[in-house]
Amino acid sequence: MIRLNWRWFRSSFALFAGVGLAFAAGESRAVDAVPGDNAAGAEAVRECVQKNFPVDSSIQRVQFRPTDRLGQARTIQGKLWWKRGEDGNSKALIKIFEPADLKGAGLLLIEKDSRTDMFVYLPDLRKVKRVTSHMMAGSLFGSDFTYEDFTRIQGMAVGGRSEKLDDATLDDVAVDVVAHYPAEDVGSAYQRVVSYVEKERCIPLKSEMWESDTRLRKVLTADRDSVHEEKGVRIPLKLRMEDKKDQTATDLLIEDIELGADVSNRLFTSSSLERTQVR
Repeated sequence: MIRLNWRWFRSSFALFAGVGLAFAAGESRAVDAVPGDNAAGAEAVRECVQKNFPVDSSIQRVQFRPTDRLGQARTIQGKLWWKRGEDGNSKALIKIFEPADLKGAGLLLIEKDSRTDMFVYLPDLRKVKRVTSHMMAGSLFGSDFTYEDFTRIQGMAVGGRSEKLDDATLDDVAVDVVAHYPAEDVGSAYQRVVSYVEKERCIPLKSEMWESDTRLRKVLTADRDSVHEEKGVRIPLKLRMEDKKDQTATDLLIEDIELGADVSNRLFTSSSLERTQVR
């Protein structure tokens, strides 16, 4: 378990680009790949990135800091529980405890063999609502992350195909490049997601979300210098999502993380989503 000096962490945080997270290339389940060497290459990268996911469970304290196009920022704090079952499928629950107008809001992800079920609870609605495919592009707690984006970050995106592209360098770092093309029936807002994966540590350094061949919508990066390694798992502690169209951005910071935590299965039910305590 790590305990971070959050005062130092916050004051030292700056804008960054081109540095680390398991996004499209780190989906927990293999997807179809294009034939030939591209298929083998994409699968090899996926398996390498997958090694950086916790083995069984984790608990994280997280902070979202969305900034609008005028430079005004807001701070959203929450707690994230994650657990992998004996069947290899994962479950995740995030609950918000600050600010007051979002206190109690939450999102539940339940991975299944062919899909990921999602449920959201918002204090204003006072009820749990299933997130359907046409809601996937909706904003998560007013941030630049959508429901689809957060699902990918948790390694639960399912459906589509992947291919290995030519190797490249990113900020003088050698990277594998993988393109993922979401299936049409999953409700993705993106035509393709291109990830740049550091060869040495198998950490994706950047992911580009393209709405079309020529329209780049978002760029997700992680601070390469913030990568924390524990029990053979490498986790970036600073992430940034930039929306190129809306000219906004959200910083996602991991303040505290416990690997191999005792996480009860009772947390991951739609009924518990409404009443889960985060303190």
